[in-house]
Amino acid sequence: MSYIKRTLMDHEELLYQIRPHWITFTQSIGWLLITLALLIAGQFVSVLHNHIGSLPRLYLILAAMSTCIGLICLISNLSVYLSSEYGITTKRVLMKQGLLRRSTNEIFISKVESIKVQQSILGRILNYGSLEISGTGGNHEPFIQVPRPLRFRENVQNQLDKMRGQQHTEHKSVGLQE
Repeated sequence: MSYIKRTLMDHEELLYQIRPHWITFTQSIGWLLITLALLIAGQFVSVLHNHIGSLPRLYLILAAMSTCIGLICLISNLSVYLSSEYGITTKRVLMKQGLLRRSTNEIFISKVESIKVQQSILGRILNYGSLEISGTGGNHEPFIQVPRPLRFRENVQNQLDKMRGQQHTEHKSVGLQE
């Protein structure tokens, strides 16, 4: 069960939950591409030297090193991806990162003042970005590598509108009772 689901308060429902964007894996994908380039270059060199089918030792060593670095990056990226969660509930916006060293940010929907979306050109193309949620009291909570950040912001704003609508009708009904 996810951290966000385990920490739901009484009368609170999970409305939206996501993990970081797959862009988290770019470092390990980069090392995989380097490994492939080394293997192709090594094969090309072996063809030029009439050693078809045998890779020169230097290219094998470099490819093995690049594969090891890539695997380490993949494990690290996978750990970040699997240990990170972003969620919106009926009462809060939550972010959790980390397995052994856990970092959590929670802000009550009623305390949200603004939501800033930042997307690079690549982020706009691949539909990911960072969100900075500002709350009353000067809190600025960063949420990074969020997939579909505009949808996330829209969901927070919709929940904020619902909450304000409920408060508005409660104030009206209280006013009528007086």
